[in-house]
Amino acid sequence: MLCFYKFILNLVYRLIRAIRYLAGTFLKSLVVLLFLLACLGSAGQSKRVTYSAGNTPFTEVLEDLSRQFGMKFAYDASAFEGAHVTFSVENQTAEQVIKLLGDKYPVRFRKVEGTWMVIRLQDTGNRKEQPVSAAVPPPAAVKPSGRIVSGYVTDAFTGEPLVYCNIITGNQRGTVTNHLGYFQIETTEKELPFYISHLGYQRLDTLAGAQSAMPMRIVLQPFVILMEEVSVTRKEKNILELGEYSEKIGFNPAQSAHMPRVSNDDLANMLTLIPGVNLLGGSGGGLSIRGGDPSENLVLLDGIPLLETGHMLGNVSVLNASFIRQAFVSRGGFDAASGDRAAGMVELTGRSGPLTHPTIDVSANLMNGNVVANFPVARKLSLTGAWRRSYIDQWQNHLSEKLLKESRLTQPGEYDLDVFPAVWYDDINLKASLFPSDNQMVTIGFLQGKDFQLLDYEAGEKQVVYRNEMAESLNRGYSFSWSLQSGQWNHSLAAGYSRLNQQRNHESGRQLNVEPGSQTPKKNPKAKKNPKANPNPNAQSNNRNKYETDYDSTVVRELRLDWRTDLKSGIFTHQAGAGFVENAYNFDYYAARSQGNTPVDSLSSSLRQSIGHLFLQQVLEPADVFRIRYGLRLNYNQAYRQLYVQPRGGIEYTPDEGIKVYYHSGVYRQFLSRIPRVDSFGNADMVWFLPDSAGTGVLNSLHHVLGFRLEKGGLLVNGELYSRHTGGRQWLFAQQYRKANINRIHYITLNGEENNRGLDLFVQFRHGNFTHQAAWSLSDSKEKMTGFYNDEWFPSLNHHRHQLQVNEMFSYRGWVLSAGWAYRSGQPRIITSENGEYAFRRLDYFSQLDVGLVKTIRIGKFAASGGASLLNVLNRTNIVEVDYLNISTESGGYSLQTNVSALPFMPVFFIRMQVL
Repeated sequence: MLCFYKFILNLVYRLIRAIRYLAGTFLKSLVVLLFLLACLGSAGQSKRVTYSAGNTPFTEVLEDLSRQFGMKFAYDASAFEGAHVTFSVENQTAEQVIKLLGDKYPVRFRKVEGTWMVIRLQDTGNRKEQPVSAAVPPPAAVKPSGRIVSGYVTDAFTGEPLVYCNIITGNQRGTVTNHLGYFQIETTEKELPFYISHLGYQRLDTLAGAQSAMPMRIVLQPFVILMEEVSVTRKEKNILELGEYSEKIGFNPAQSAHMPRVSNDDLANMLTLIPGVNLLGGSGGGLSIRGGDPSENLVLLDGIPLLETGHMLGNVSVLNASFIRQAFVSRGGFDAASGDRAAGMVELTGRSGPLTHPTIDVSANLMNGNVVANFPVARKLSLTGAWRRSYIDQWQNHLSEKLLKESRLTQPGEYDLDVFPAVWYDDINLKASLFPSDNQMVTIGFLQGKDFQLLDYEAGEKQVVYRNEMAESLNRGYSFSWSLQSGQWNHSLAAGYSRLNQQRNHESGRQLNVEPGSQTPKKNPKAKKNPKANPNPNAQSNNRNKYETDYDSTVVRELRLDWRTDLKSGIFTHQAGAGFVENAYNFDYYAARSQGNTPVDSLSSSLRQSIGHLFLQQVLEPADVFRIRYGLRLNYNQAYRQLYVQPRGGIEYTPDEGIKVYYHSGVYRQFLSRIPRVDSFGNADMVWFLPDSAGTGVLNSLHHVLGFRLEKGGLLVNGELYSRHTGGRQWLFAQQYRKANINRIHYITLNGEENNRGLDLFVQFRHGNFTHQAAWSLSDSKEKMTGFYNDEWFPSLNHHRHQLQVNEMFSYRGWVLSAGWAYRSGQPRIITSENGEYAFRRLDYFSQLDVGLVKTIRIGKFAASGGASLLNVLNRTNIVEVDYLNISTESGGYSLQTNVSALPFMPVFFIRMQVL
């Protein structure tokens, strides 16, 4: 614990230095802007009402007051059918308007958490009340004492249950819905006011009356953000939401489409709005959470474990935002119900679609086309499918030219480098949703992602040398889930399977038939063309002598089976579950040289393991302001007869409305992971790995997360201090040796540990038609490997000391104007000296400013939108990776350093059409 306090003091010192570093720049301007906007927001709250109504429906009056003057109401519309009012007010306060209506008409108002609960009285003589409810159930017997308020929350458009909805009562006690959309609250109140909120849906303020039947049937109206906003009392502007569970962050896939980015239907690029989340580029890229490798995050799409999330050299992901309905991210400190990963979790739910009519969603941008469709098969069964396919292999537009050909930069003084790319990808998502009854749900999912990348390099001066790199992958997965709500019990069974096949083939050599002083070889008229692969004719000709071939093949499989049950009783929520995970991988790598003195390199590994798990957990709410979670997760390796104990816990304190302080901690074990393989040139590739019989290589991570949350009006502030220590790290390092007069390479395994510490801060302010966001991460990630770098700490390969993301969004009458600025400090890279010593050097900082404009229209059930983005407006050269192209010739080999840059200034476009 003393080390943790020292870490906090050190972090405060670094924080002060960072603030001084950023003072006078954009951060200082942002603070002033937020202060001014907060003052304007405070002034706006005192708006006075001038309004008149002549025999106007009462519900229409409430909508007008809400829309024009920001007054919030909760009521049952059916209770006010046929009710009309006539009145006029001028320059009155909201309270004066409410008093006038209550005195003049048989209506009672009660203010709860800033929302006026509206109750219609039977008549002026009999004051018996008719409670307002989200549903109009048949009357039930009144319970004289404590009772349970329960209900199911579903999407008003599709009918599918909504998971992780926030249910908050008047005394700020809260709960969330489960995977069936079910919730329950114990109370002694005759009328229980509460509200329901969920990202992407209009908040519902309601109350459960004494005669309301249980469970209640509650529907939330989605914000149809791809349509013109007409007669709505609130406009959806949230991209991120902090739910009742402090360790989870909700992300709105639909709303994020309005932010500028390369592809409008890519989700992973927008998840970087969450502080601490980064998208790594390159062939081994993916989502990194707080400095961890992408393999250390459990990414589940409808229960399918995603072993790879990158497409097109890491520029886009396999996460199709048009298919995904809900997204929740845990950056650490998650509970005992989840496991087998050491860093974080990303839980994704695909769309189910309405059970009444088909829908279709078609979009296209400069990189790919996308189709999402839903078909109701029966009264309680629907099918949803999505297909996304790139066409840059057929249509070489300005984006693909910049992204694939002009992003490789050689060092000054090096040979010129020409790149001939051929890249394509496609994704298929399928989901069947069955609702046998109101308290049951069955889903079946399917996922397939394909990726093909071919880059052909030519370099040289008088005689051209070449290197050809081909990589392809196939990721296929299946899932099944069943959920049942039986009284206060909830049971669920889920199974998911994923198989990843990857192959890479690299070759290099010398071009033939080259004119002296020219870099363009003579064309071979007899060369055959391959229409599938490379636009470079020399790659498929007889104009090349091949001196080196590198080949590797990887197959990774993961099968997950989970059963869990929950029971809420009084102040306790009891949770238990069991299951197993089976992992297997096979990796083969071989490098052969036909001539020269370059070492021969090879590596082969294969393993399979089954890990069982059991967890027990309780959530205790001893008072309205406290919530305590404690649990235990056990993993058992049957083959090696090893037991792994993982205690986890947390506490939350809510001293006042909108304020929460929390602490989470736990031990997290991971078995299947990726580890770095460092070759003799310092290039680090990631290879899959499973522990040996002694348990060497099992990641053992200890998390500490201390956070706070403030929500007042349109202001949202969330900050987290975190510390994560991970033992069991493994690295593979190349070593040369000589055998039978041939230089060869073998790999030695080094063991080590990693420390990740930092501060993540997120600020969001909503004011009128504006949404302002700022996300900042200050971190320190370092590793230590025994026998490497003099046994000293060195920076983690995925570490960025500072990351800052600032976003602005303005929406008006179907128009959305947005801008985003991203800054992050340079990433470490490994360099080798002439004597073979390793060192670390950071890249230059990354800075990019993007702007975007989107317009949406709606005509009946048809909706259309189109948008344009200007990426990297300042046209800054941002180096994101340094790669060494190893090229062999008849006399030996050498390494050509290339800098991989992000996009230069680039305009991109998209269009989208929907039939709802």
